Amino acid sequence: MEYKCLKKVKCNECGDCYEFPIVGSDGGLTEDEYDHGFKQIAIAKHVELSILRQTEWEAVLSEEIGTNLLISDSRIMFCCDRWSSNGKILTGHMRYEWISSIGYMKKTGRINDESMQIYYKDTDRNNWVVELQLIRNNDVKLTVQEILKRTANYRLKMTDEKNRTENTTAFLSKYAKQESVTSDETNKFIHVPLPSCYDAPEGRDFRPAYK
Repeated sequence: MEYKCLKKVKCNECGDCYEFPIVGSDGGLTEDEYDHGFKQIAIAKHVELSILRQTEWEAVLSEEIGTNLLISDSRIMFCCDRWSSNGKILTGHMRYEWISSIGYMKKTGRINDESMQIYYKDTDRNNWVVELQLIRNNDVKLTVQEILKRTANYRLKMTDEKNRTENTTAFLSKYAKQESVTSDETNKFIHVPLPSCYDAPEGRDFRPAYK
């Protein structure tokens, strides 16, 4: 199916928090048994969700609005802290097992903002990207580093190890303990592909055996 990881919802609208976050009336996200708490790592001032149509990216959602980036042991969450006039709020999440790659670009001057991109595919094999423009004083490299580290640790704990190649395990083991991503270069797009992933919103059958 065509899976949009970001959308505007009403409180308690979504019933399956594996597929999509459940937002309470206070705007807070409902924690599940795999989260073990939320940590804010960045704030975006612009967020955009795009789908690849043949050879061109098409934006299906684009919002110039403050959006909090939260991470837990099992997912990245996006949550705006402002309700719209029709009683909806922008939210979404990206489970670590869905991420196919992450890209980022460090700022090159005082007028430029750092940006990052998170790519995934859905079960219809559509390619998607979430692009985030971070507010000033948010370090995109440290943000990506934290996401990669948590993603690798989570995937190493998943119960699909019989389907995991040695190269995949070696890659995840490297990122699970590394302290730095690939480059400090500015004015250059850095892309980090992951060796395997699940099509969103699949993968729940192989979640780690901890609760």
